[in-house]
Amino acid sequence: MMITYLAYEDRLIPVIEAPDHSPSEIALEAIMTSRPETLALRGMKGIADLQQVASRLAVQEALLDLPDGHIKLWAVLGDTPQSILALNVSWPVLPRMSGLIFSSFRLLSEFGLALDTPLDQWPDALRMGRNLTVLMALSLKIPAYECVSSKTDLSLANALAVQDGFNGVVTLRNNA
Repeated sequence: MMITYLAYEDRLIPVIEAPDHSPSEIALEAIMTSRPETLALRGMKGIADLQQVASRLAVQEALLDLPDGHIKLWAVLGDTPQSILALNVSWPVLPRMSGLIFSSFRLLSEFGLALDTPLDQWPDALRMGRNLTVLMALSLKIPAYECVSSKTDLSLANALAVQDGFNGVVTLRNNA
């Protein structure tokens, strides 16, 4: 099974798709065998997806004799229009929520733009989502990270992300 990870500093954080994506439950069960500290959810349509995955994590933790809330959850935003729209409402505090990620890769492609398109050439809606991610993280008192291509100058990308209010950058990696 191909598993996608967010690479952050020296950590690899497994990524699962939103609950309405059919292999999501199978992927979660496979990932849980490694007892991750953190899991990232992408493809979300709104807060209900986060709550559903949080419930699934509680069940998996119980099956593995882990304390409730042991596995933290990061939400990947910006990869669906709905995830950006979800930033327009106040989110409840989810105890296991510990980070937000802004990833523009999927929507840049939908807009017909290359992944290396400079930020000032992005559509306003996508830039707004990026900014709202930072504001939501501030509201929830959790860190926000920007997902960038591993082909970019990570030092420069990190400096720019921090300048814009993010805590740093992450990259995507695939492992079989």
